[in-house]
Amino acid sequence: MKKITFLLLLVSTFSLTQAAIVVRDITDFSFTADASLDFDFNNDGTAEFTFSEMDGTIGSTFNSDDINFITFGTMDAGDGWDVIKPLTSGTNINSTGVFGALGDAYINPFWATAGQMFPSGDSYIGTTFKIGNFKYYGWILVNITNDIVTVKKYAYNNIAEQPITAGQTSGVDNTESEPMISIYPNPTQ
Repeated sequence: MKKITFLLLLVSTFSLTQAAIVVRDITDFSFTADASLDFDFNNDGTAEFTFSEMDGTIGSTFNSDDINFITFGTMDAGDGWDVIKPLTSGTNINSTGVFGALGDAYINPFWATAGQMFPSGDSYIGTTFKIGNFKYYGWILVNITNDIVTVKKYAYNNIAEQPITAGQTSGVDNTESEPMISIYPNPTQ
């Protein structure tokens, strides 16, 4: 009788997709009267969207089919419409977020309630945007000090439709499937 020690056949039809978290660590940008900041997440020379100072508040106007932010309410929701929601480090930004703005969204506008205002210090903004025909998720790190909004950096997951965690700067995302291992004969000695 032949003694089979073992035969391991590794069928690695696994497609492990490694997501790169692309971080843009910019020079801190504080908004002053009429100031604007373009967000070019993939550094291709084309801004995905822009934030601007608008009569004492910071906001963005956009096509909500292509860009959006995690917000409180919508245009139909009365108080709090299109107020960007401050996020804490570690918040998961994905398709389950309330990306509710209908073409404009704001940081700390005069109509926001106290519970909707960004706190002093660092907070994150969750965003979704398209590059080409594909949707991506990202975050923006902002600091509020004495009512001045400063953007420090921003990042996105370069794998379309894959989540990112607020503050995440690196990582691997195994999105497709786990490796398949087949051992033959089964059982083996």
